[in-house]
Amino acid sequence: MTSKQHKTVVFAAIPALAAAGFILDLFTPLGVADWVWYFIPLLLSAYVGGRFFPYLLAAVFSLLTLGGFFLSPPGIDLHLAFISRLMGIGVQWLMAFLISQRKRAEDELFKSRQMLRLILDTIPQRVFWKDRNLKYLGCNRHFALDGGCSDPNELVGKSDFERSPKEMADRYRADDQQVLDTGKPKLNYDEPRVRLDGTKLWLTTSKVPLLDQDGRVIGVLGTCEDITERKRVEDELRAVNEFNKEVISSANEGIIVYDRELRYRLWNRFMEQLTGLSAGEVLGRKTLDLFPQFQEQGVDRLQQRALKGETVYSDDIPYHMPRTGKKGWVKETYGPHRDASGEITGVIGMVLDITERKQTEKELEESKIRFESLFEDAPVGYHELNDGGLITRVNHTELGMLGYTAEEMVGHFVWDFVAEREIAKDAVMSRLSGKAPVADLVERKYRRKDGTFLPVLIENRILRDSAGRVTGIRSTLQDITVRKRMEQHIGRNAWLQPENHLGGSGGNAALQGIRAMRAGQ
Repeated sequence: MTSKQHKTVVFAAIPALAAAGFILDLFTPLGVADWVWYFIPLLLSAYVGGRFFPYLLAAVFSLLTLGGFFLSPPGIDLHLAFISRLMGIGVQWLMAFLISQRKRAEDELFKSRQMLRLILDTIPQRVFWKDRNLKYLGCNRHFALDGGCSDPNELVGKSDFERSPKEMADRYRADDQQVLDTGKPKLNYDEPRVRLDGTKLWLTTSKVPLLDQDGRVIGVLGTCEDITERKRVEDELRAVNEFNKEVISSANEGIIVYDRELRYRLWNRFMEQLTGLSAGEVLGRKTLDLFPQFQEQGVDRLQQRALKGETVYSDDIPYHMPRTGKKGWVKETYGPHRDASGEITGVIGMVLDITERKQTEKELEESKIRFESLFEDAPVGYHELNDGGLITRVNHTELGMLGYTAEEMVGHFVWDFVAEREIAKDAVMSRLSGKAPVADLVERKYRRKDGTFLPVLIENRILRDSAGRVTGIRSTLQDITVRKRMEQHIGRNAWLQPENHLGGSGGNAALQGIRAMRAGQ
């Protein structure tokens, strides 16, 4: 029979018993205890109805008790019978009060249990409790679901072997037994848990002994918090931190982190190799304690600016590390180090060793100086033209050959200084357009500043950019005055000798052909 059916029977019995008692009272002569018939249905009210139901029955039974006094056949003394019934009415109300208080306590206990159950089933933690035989006495909903049960009551009376693999169950029971044997709690330890479907969880577990009123251990109470997601995040964070450490450690530049007091918090392997100072010697110490020269070099001012939120860059800074004997140059960058909320907690520094670059720059500068010296003091004249035929550069030798200053030649068309101006112009523009040979030799007469002409042999080279486009012409000028005089002298002597000595007119024709070829190039 269900609980609902029991209540229905009790509800039906109460008026039936009350009616039977009243009928007996009507046919029984007045006595001392005729009202006791109403105690039974009043006691039954403890199992049905609300808190005020016993008071309702006490009021009804009080009326029935008084009605029986007037309707019952004569019996004992009326005065004694009346006092007896008044006493019975008082007892009924006392019973109603006691039953009502019990029902109130039961209601409060029920509500408390319901609230406790609601809390247990709502909190994210798993909660369970066991007896001394390590059988489950109860648990909350989350713990039941982990064991494959939809209702916590399904787990009552079962052991760990019925909800977990044997290896895991043995571990759980060993922890439980330790708490039972020692009477001491075991708190906040991580352990794995495998569900029946094979899903693995990570839990933070605490177990405490359950005590009776005499202080004897009667069981174990345990709580578990699912930290699977936290474990996953921690593992990922650990992997990221290891990756970052590896990147920082293997970086080919110095990486430094300072706190707000400019004490070192990070000193990577590059800095150890550069300075000869290990991280253990540096971390926790202040910048100027280790490198007082930073104040003179202005590094400390850059760091202070970084603490205010700026990203700043140093000039090229020379260094000499006595411990390692290294000398060179570095360039440093400093910026603010912020926490997750964006607040500045220190400074991040990047140190780049530019010694090799500085050495390259120095060698390049020396090479440039040597080239400039070679260019300016070359034994031949030298000039460069842009793609429009304007002189962009001319050396000292050519200036000396022609008597001009650099200002008088640079920026002017090259053909303005040639006797055969139009011929020279056409030849230059032809080369710039790609129609003439890339490299050639040609004779020209250049006009000196004093108005005389200088015969020169010119060698032209086309200049191109990285895309292959013509950007100008580089030309060398060789003074051929002496050679021209010798040619003229040989020519005059040729006319005075017999024709057969030089092959007659053929020799003279050959000499004229050579001159014509040079003039036409």
